[in-house]
Amino acid sequence: MTVVLPGDVVPIASGSSIKLGPGLLPTPSASSSSSLTAIRTGPLGTISSSSGTTTTSSSAYYIESSTQRYIPSPSDSVIAQITSRNPESYTATLFSAHTATLPALSFEGATKRHKPNLKIGSLVYARVVSADRFTEPELTCVNPVTGKSDGFGELKVTDERGERVGFAGLIRCSIGLSRR
Repeated sequence: MTVVLPGDVVPIASGSSIKLGPGLLPTPSASSSSSLTAIRTGPLGTISSSSGTTTTSSSAYYIESSTQRYIPSPSDSVIAQITSRNPESYTATLFSAHTATLPALSFEGATKRHKPNLKIGSLVYARVVSADRFTEPELTCVNPVTGKSDGFGELKVTDERGERVGFAGLIRCSIGLSRR
């Protein structure tokens, strides 16, 4: 286990695709993507995966931290609860420090005439698009690669005929448990 401090440079193996998790940024002075810079204190974690048919491998790097509050970072998959409706967007809570914005057109097949009708209190499975330090995070329910929903969207309980039955619930848990 490697413990890093803010400002430490983490060398990485080149030649594989890299996903950045919380607590790391690309080193701004490096011309190649062979190093990362830590912005939080904690143990460095890595997840490596490789496809069975090709030689492509990808690695995810993150810093484990014992924060009590969720800090959104881009490409995180989250469950958000709608708290407000606007004509062009929804306001959602991630149960973090800030609320998030979910544009009404960020759903599969959504147009200006045909937008989803989400009610206040609805749960949405979404992906964080942008999470800058001083702005609200922005969410989307569309996979940017395929343009399809890929499981993102409103969480609802339906039976085999597609009729809505029951309700979708949310259980709050610790940050450490949700990362596992």
